[in-house]
Amino acid sequence: MHKEAESIKQIPPEFYIEKAWKQCQRAYMISQNRICERCGRPADHVHHKVYLTAENYRDPDVAYNWENLEALCQACHNREHNVLQEPDYNYMFDANGELIEFVRHDRY
Repeated sequence: MHKEAESIKQIPPEFYIEKAWKQCQRAYMISQNRICERCGRPADHVHHKVYLTAENYRDPDVAYNWENLEALCQACHNREHNVLQEPDYNYMFDANGELIEFVRHDRY
């Protein structure tokens, strides 16, 4: 198993449901208007730039410091953690102002 994955797995899952993290997460998302800081799509996750580990998840400078947080959409969060997934579908307007669907290929 990858060393990062081993360390992350050691973080008690309770951390992510604790009141302090929920409040921090919500406030940070609101501060970023729930927009992914990498691609501009709606954000789904608050990501820790310095990954939380069993050794640092109780350090407020790592876990709750907004300088260490980033609002990410699902695709960017998956890309950060090297999770493969199918291309997603997006919508745009054509030259006539009609809504059209297209497959994004820039995620890979």
